[in-house]
Amino acid sequence: MTAKPLYRAARILCAALFTIIFVLCILSNLLSDILIAAGILLLFIAICALLRRCAEKRLTLLFVLLTVGFGVALYFFGMDIRVRPSWDFGRIYNGAADLIQNGRFETTWSYYLESVNNLFPTLWIAGFVRLFALFGPVNMLPALVALNAASIALAVLFLFFAAKAAVGTRTAFAAGLLCFISAPLYAYSPICYTDTLSMPFMTLCLFLCARGLDRQRGKKGALLFGAAAGAAAFVAYRLKPTAAFPLIAAAVVILLVRRDGLRFLAAAFAVFALCMGGYQFWLGRSGLIDLSDLDAYRLPAMHYLRMGLIGNGGYNGESHAAAAALPDAAARTAQAREEIAALLREYGVGGLLSHLVEKIRYTWNDGLYYATPILAQDVYQYTDLHQIVLSDGKYFALWRGWAQGMQIVTLGCLAAGSISFAARRGRNDDAALMPVVWFTLFGVAAFLLIWETRARYLVNCIPLFALCTATILFAALDKAGAKISAGKK
Repeated sequence: MTAKPLYRAARILCAALFTIIFVLCILSNLLSDILIAAGILLLFIAICALLRRCAEKRLTLLFVLLTVGFGVALYFFGMDIRVRPSWDFGRIYNGAADLIQNGRFETTWSYYLESVNNLFPTLWIAGFVRLFALFGPVNMLPALVALNAASIALAVLFLFFAAKAAVGTRTAFAAGLLCFISAPLYAYSPICYTDTLSMPFMTLCLFLCARGLDRQRGKKGALLFGAAAGAAAFVAYRLKPTAAFPLIAAAVVILLVRRDGLRFLAAAFAVFALCMGGYQFWLGRSGLIDLSDLDAYRLPAMHYLRMGLIGNGGYNGESHAAAAALPDAAARTAQAREEIAALLREYGVGGLLSHLVEKIRYTWNDGLYYATPILAQDVYQYTDLHQIVLSDGKYFALWRGWAQGMQIVTLGCLAAGSISFAARRGRNDDAALMPVVWFTLFGVAAFLLIWETRARYLVNCIPLFALCTATILFAALDKAGAKISAGKK
């Protein structure tokens, strides 16, 4: 199969997966949720219709100002609903405190040998706390809420500038507005963890890929943007691996239909590999942690694949404890392989399909992205906002209804947009942003079908969901406007 048929097949697979996700999730919702979603859809259409009438001249400045306000709002919202650090968020919080106080991981080292992927996020937040400390005494938790708010706001800002050149200022503005009214982004404002910390690097990588694949760039521009994209993808990957998927998606587009982007791709992967190797070299010689016992603690990839096959595919405490009790990573890998083979035999084809259906619903049909139980775990101080964000709150039904309605609209637009993407003929437009976005989201969705999953793992994709929603709504309005104009003639 040649490149173009492969590209078309990939687009069809993308459309099929998002259509299945939408159908399964909408069948799992109450009629009241669907009616709320219909109202939200009409509201979004009205917002897009109004934006189509706005002059683009000052929209960029207005958006930047709104994004600053959004970041401030996130900070105060997060401070009002903040929680005492627990679960893995608490682990990296304590690890950062350990590192700041002792200069190395004195008391928390075993966690990082087991979950080595969380070592970089801990270094990241410790570095920012030390930066804040240059200006005076720092209370660590408010500092992390500020870092989190800034990360989310920057992610939306990078998305706007990535989308502006490719789909127009109005569509980019609409995508940003959808982020500004996204309940889960506010719900996650006090949770300074990989889901939100990786978000700006995911959209920055997307921005750099779109710029690097612009055919108006010369050889030097392609190399510079490629190098920058590789560096951004490295930070994204170290914070949360799925956040680096835009670079993989760009590679798919380049290899199948945009061979003129090979120079950009070579520069990106060269810098990415250099950063990965440099980080591992530095870590081994930094003295921050003794890695000699890594094999005795490390949980291998096969462990997470095995968890992804159990029940709804979410985190499984019994599976985790059983794996941790084994002597080393090799034993854990062998056990996980045996259990995966046994589970697949037990499921059969029908059982495996039923498992995947349950897993899709568990992952995608939560408009608050698993924020509610996290916010209820260890509340710092109860405030009026907890009447909104906690499940026993007086106004929680309104909060959940808005979030679930937005999620249904988002999934519907993902299905419609991916079908439109699959139906396109010929080569893609010069600005390769949307193909990269679609393959990024397809990659995340496919990855979570086989990996241990949770709705929270989709949080860093919310800006991309907003862009796809805005793009399909504007496309529908443009098509409707063209038909009306043709009818008048």
